[in-house]
Amino acid sequence: ICSAEHNGLLPPGLVRMDVILLATASVSGALFLLVVYLLVSRYFSLQDHVVIAVLAALGLATKQVLYPMVTVVAVPMFLPAGSIAGGIYMTWLVVARGVVDKPWAALACALVQSFTAFLTPFGKHGAWTFAIYLSPGLMVELVMLTSGHSACCTGCASVAGAMANMAGSAMVSYIILAAPPELVMLSMSVGGLSGMLAGPL
Repeated sequence: ICSAEHNGLLPPGLVRMDVILLATASVSGALFLLVVYLLVSRYFSLQDHVVIAVLAALGLATKQVLYPMVTVVAVPMFLPAGSIAGGIYMTWLVVARGVVDKPWAALACALVQSFTAFLTPFGKHGAWTFAIYLSPGLMVELVMLTSGHSACCTGCASVAGAMANMAGSAMVSYIILAAPPELVMLSMSVGGLSGMLAGPL
């Protein structure tokens, strides 16, 4: 690849993008294995599994309903519709963390969503579906881990919602859409604001 880029056969920056994609795939694979282990182990009770599955389904359903509606308003204003609508359907990850009240519950919910999206028409990005759906769940878990909270108050819910939506917006904008840095930052900023406002819900 380096030789091809040097000879002008490939556009500049492809190697950097290739390394980023490889790193993202590796992290997503590790998270995937971790959550699979948690799901098949006795860490979560049967009631936890039911709650996680229901909330994951609600998240996917909300996305399909809200995105077209938000697009009608956001696109004429040159705003990223996915980042705005994402604040609402990322909320279900925060809800999963709070209702189940166990570490990794949000990540488990994200894994169920990624599997469902990958195996149904919801998913349009192939194997990258797992990276796109797992990264918000991971951000929710990191916020709760570092804060010592469990989606128990407005503050931690707002931060978790903002970080989750920023992560999802960044993944789609940079990796899938290959947007320039300026648009990636815009998408993350709008996503963070949307997630922060919707998190307490």
